[in-house]
Amino acid sequence: MTGLTIGDDGAMYFTIGGRHTQGALFRVTYEGTESTAPADLHEVAGDESRTLRHKLEAFHGHEDAAAVDTAWPHLASEDRFIRYAARIAIESQPINSWKARALAETNPTAALTILLSVARLGGTEAQGDLFKALAKVPLPPLRVYKGGAKVPLVSVESQDQHLERIRVIEVAISRMGKPAAEVAAPIIAMISPMYPAPSVALNRELCQTLLALDAPDTITRTLKLLAAAPTQEEQLNYVVALRTITNGWTPEMRRQYFAWWAQKRTTSQHPETTLKWFTDAGRDFSDGASFSNFLVKIRRTAMANVPPEELAALQPVLDSWIEPAPKLKKPKKDRTFVKNWQMSDLIGDLDKLSKGRNFAQGQDAVNGTLCLMCHRIGDEGGSVGPDLTAVASRYSPQVILEALIEPSKVISEQYANTDITLKNGNFLTGRIVGDTDDKIILRPSMLAPDTKEISKADIKTKETSKLSPMMPGLLNTLTKEEILDLLAYFQAAGKPEGAAFKK
Repeated sequence: MTGLTIGDDGAMYFTIGGRHTQGALFRVTYEGTESTAPADLHEVAGDESRTLRHKLEAFHGHEDAAAVDTAWPHLASEDRFIRYAARIAIESQPINSWKARALAETNPTAALTILLSVARLGGTEAQGDLFKALAKVPLPPLRVYKGGAKVPLVSVESQDQHLERIRVIEVAISRMGKPAAEVAAPIIAMISPMYPAPSVALNRELCQTLLALDAPDTITRTLKLLAAAPTQEEQLNYVVALRTITNGWTPEMRRQYFAWWAQKRTTSQHPETTLKWFTDAGRDFSDGASFSNFLVKIRRTAMANVPPEELAALQPVLDSWIEPAPKLKKPKKDRTFVKNWQMSDLIGDLDKLSKGRNFAQGQDAVNGTLCLMCHRIGDEGGSVGPDLTAVASRYSPQVILEALIEPSKVISEQYANTDITLKNGNFLTGRIVGDTDDKIILRPSMLAPDTKEISKADIKTKETSKLSPMMPGLLNTLTKEEILDLLAYFQAAGKPEGAAFKK
């Protein structure tokens, strides 16, 4: 976290720091001969567009008789920010003053812009007219650039307009409700022949829209795309979209869908740009602490939409994937109490972390203290607590050590438990995983799935716990050298090529 300001003395002041990290205030002055007068950062080239946008924004949020006629010509602007400003100016006026004009608009860009407003504000009664108007909007064909690319590319111009049309349909369904079959028919006839499309972006939106409209053969086409998708990210588009669909399945389709979970996933199944983000950050790719839980929840939702008699027949394919649990390695040696370590015992040795550390001993210390029961390092471990893969890039060794020795000294609100005292005197503590108008669902232990429902009428007090879910004394079975190796292991993100482990 940083803050920047210019003082009355002309100096620049900025702060650094963040949650539980060392903060500092810096004062920067200049003593050279160059002018220190404020630079003119005004971009003259954009004056005309900015002036127009500000003029349109003046109509936002209130009625003005001049707004519709003033804004309408700019619905077809090549500048999307001006189109947006024009649309909001019109939306701020009574819909009866512009709806008929919107439904009759023939310019493709202007029509797609203002028909989105009809989808947002028109109400269910306007859905049929909206879809008819949308079907009349002439769009360029999806032109594919053929060449040596692994994935066909669609021209930006044609793809963007098709995506905008699908966006209008999606908003209409979301705001106006699922259309009747006769209302949906022309829309299905218009966009269904495009699916599958030659781009991931179009397929993602077409998939969701056609499934929502119950378009024939959409599940079959989506499963083919799922089988052919080269990246995990694209596959998840289809897996997530199919999870709530209840009609149109055959037993073989169900088997194909649920078999996806058992497929082996590799790093190569990610876009090069995604992998580069991790490389640039100096770490290996990992799915993240929550990814396994997402897979579990997606699968459970999909299973809940399968009739019981069909679910039984799917059991063999369902059994081919076991819901993930923390991968724990057995420590190489049995551990007994060594010492009740305090910060004062170790703070003076933190300068020994830069070299001469033992990777195998640090890794065994991680396993011996059961860190991976709750935390994730790379693709190993649990997801109860924060991911520790890059913990050393955010916190100093001293802060990490303090969190291990005194876990309750500073508790992140993201992982804090809640203490609840009932009116009958009983006391409960745990993580709140559900909260409705009349009850709270408490999970006493994040290492167990059991939950407890508590009526709000029975609660006397409820407050954030001052005790960390992480137990104290986790390091008390380690020697000083093992603790230092453990810290070095964190600094190296769990990789043996870390600088501290080189001889």
